[in-house]
Amino acid sequence: MPELALSSFLFLLLLLFFLFFDPLSATHLPFSRDRRLGRSIHGHVSLLEENMVSEGSAELCNIFNGRWVFDESYPLYSSQSCPYISSRVNCKYNGRPDSDYQKWRWQPDTCNVPRFDGEKLLEGLRGKRLMIVGDSLDRSMWESLVCMLLSYSPDITKSIQLNYPFNVFRALEYNASVEFFWAPFLVDLDMELVLGQPKRVLKPYEIEGNAQAWRGVDILIFNSAHYWTHLGGLKSWDYIEYENGLYEDLDRMFIYQKGMETWASWIDSNLDPQKTRVFFRSISPIHTDPSQWDEPNGNRCVNETEPITQDAFLSPIPPQMTIIETVLKQMKFPVYFFNITRLSDYRKDAHPSVYTSGDGEMRYGSASPADCSHWCVSGVPDIWNELLAFLLLY
Repeated sequence: MPELALSSFLFLLLLLFFLFFDPLSATHLPFSRDRRLGRSIHGHVSLLEENMVSEGSAELCNIFNGRWVFDESYPLYSSQSCPYISSRVNCKYNGRPDSDYQKWRWQPDTCNVPRFDGEKLLEGLRGKRLMIVGDSLDRSMWESLVCMLLSYSPDITKSIQLNYPFNVFRALEYNASVEFFWAPFLVDLDMELVLGQPKRVLKPYEIEGNAQAWRGVDILIFNSAHYWTHLGGLKSWDYIEYENGLYEDLDRMFIYQKGMETWASWIDSNLDPQKTRVFFRSISPIHTDPSQWDEPNGNRCVNETEPITQDAFLSPIPPQMTIIETVLKQMKFPVYFFNITRLSDYRKDAHPSVYTSGDGEMRYGSASPADCSHWCVSGVPDIWNELLAFLLLY
């Protein structure tokens, strides 16, 4: 009988073990789910991720849902002491008198994002290349990230290359680089002879001309959105190549989808998710219509000094968002959708406005009196980079 009692006791212990410590329990599953469209891109569970799980929820914290909090400890660096910021977005240098637009921090609803740590990020990038690919907004993101890194390691041994279409910051002692590559369409835009004249030809089905620049890069952040909708003198092509013909214009969103499908196909066919991490940054909002935030007599974003506070005043979802989300969901490669659109849409106060020329005067003509699409640096792009660093490190 004592043997029977001992056997029963051991069986009870074994049962309790599987009930409470089963490694295949559903409580472990949230960290191995589909990693696209804003979910974790890590193959392991960090302590920070464990702290991000909402009580009673199986999902990780969505860092893109939250609010802007005024924080006197921001900005993370002085824009006037960082020499790598393009003049058109260095608002303080250009005479902008207020500073509050630099002091807003993004606070997710259900978790905390650690304050940016440049040394920790450089260590995480040791032996790696990070490249941001896209348009002038992505160049601002690159400039912001370089300034953020240098604010933490001002004496680091470095080299800087500013040479279109490449900008490259190298942290030599870390054997790491942070790079920007100009490719606003991602797909190829080539100069070709058309009827004997050099013309810009957009090729939504070709990408290798640009893609050779990002082969072998460890961390890629892509974006493409605004250039597909530019009109008049801002349009970047003379012709679009489509089905062996040349067209001066086509339905913009149709061609955008074809271009993004070409990009997605290249990623699926050429990159290994075990070696390369890929992000796609969503469209950056513009604030040119003050009636959007109930100021119909305003002048675009001029003299705006506070963020939007009511969700009812946020912009409608741009069509590019729906298209790129559809494309990403169809991909085999686990691209992380870096969705900064809504959080940035609150920030009508953070654009260069008229402070783009170095003397506080309007840079553009009367038809476009203020820049309400780019962002002051320092400013909103710093927050994009703080969120990016969080995703890379934790």
